[in-house]
Amino acid sequence: MEVYGDTLHITIDRKGGQQVETSELGTSHYKITWLSECEYESQLLETTIDYAQKWIGKRYKIIILSTSKKGYSFSCQMEGKDLVVESSVVKVE
Repeated sequence: MEVYGDTLHITIDRKGGQQVETSELGTSHYKITWLSECEYESQLLETTIDYAQKWIGKRYKIIILSTSKKGYSFSCQMEGKDLVVESSVVKVE
């Protein structure tokens, strides 16, 4: 994922309805609610990332656009915002 023009590597650990994302910026915890096989909402519960503190409680709608053996591409939109971000997730063994 790119943030301000820099590539950001995020480790995602998802178990059940919980997801933890860790990067060089910090750690964020999300509640995951699946809406369909290719669509889910994630709600930011807590984060150690200073600039993301203002988004605690916000929901993000994620739509999986395509899948492969190694991961998937998705679009993401925060509730109340028009901006839609597209990125991809790659599984690391």
